[in-house]
Amino acid sequence: MEWKLSRREFLRSTGSFLISLPLMNSLGSHSTEANPDEMYGFLVDISRCIGCGDCQAACKIKNDLPVSSDLPYERNERSYWDNYSTLSAYTWTRIRSKSLVKDGKEIVRFIKEQCMHCIDPACASV
Repeated sequence: MEWKLSRREFLRSTGSFLISLPLMNSLGSHSTEANPDEMYGFLVDISRCIGCGDCQAACKIKNDLPVSSDLPYERNERSYWDNYSTLSAYTWTRIRSKSLVKDGKEIVRFIKEQCMHCIDPACASV
């Protein structure tokens, strides 16, 4: 198979490629540096948590993560809400429940798990 390319076709394709380089460069480049004006902390008083999952939803909305029931999750038999089974690329905040017996009564406590995607996390300070 012989490939014939005229000079005109070569110059046209090369010119198109060279013209599109700045566009491809701008599409692929994004800053990985943190913007100090966009950095927020997220503090939860876990002793007041009722397991509503609003912190999970707020995290997904703020970080443009997909809010979808198509993602893997498990139904917690002790509760009335659907919860993601683990932290993942799509779930950065998760609420787990733990049943305890206190003074002869069964109670449920909630445990918040975070992704630890922070650049300089306040929770890691000593």
